[in-house]
Amino acid sequence: MEIFLSATVEYALHVFNLQSNDTKAYRLVRILDSRIEQEKKMMAFSMELQLKRTRCGKFDEDIDNCPFQSSSGQNNIITCFFTISTDPWNTIFELWNKTYLDGGSLS
Repeated sequence: MEIFLSATVEYALHVFNLQSNDTKAYRLVRILDSRIEQEKKMMAFSMELQLKRTRCGKFDEDIDNCPFQSSSGQNNIITCFFTISTDPWNTIFELWNKTYLDGGSLS
């Protein structure tokens, strides 16, 4: 299930960056918590992610290797809770819930 979680986290980051009003991209710092529910073919991952602002624009290539911003500004680090359903065998994802736990609202 680890490989499915990894792809789902990548999708969550993609959605976060697309919906964010910030011009900079955010990257994963760490997965604080995650759990899975499975119903027939579909799975749903609920996960709490800590994200940090990078120096790169959100539409730049290779955001995964972009360095984090060094400043400790208000929106530099944010914790978010996502619930995403997935059919990993067909690479289908759907965002069910996104909640900011701290760091303010970016979308």
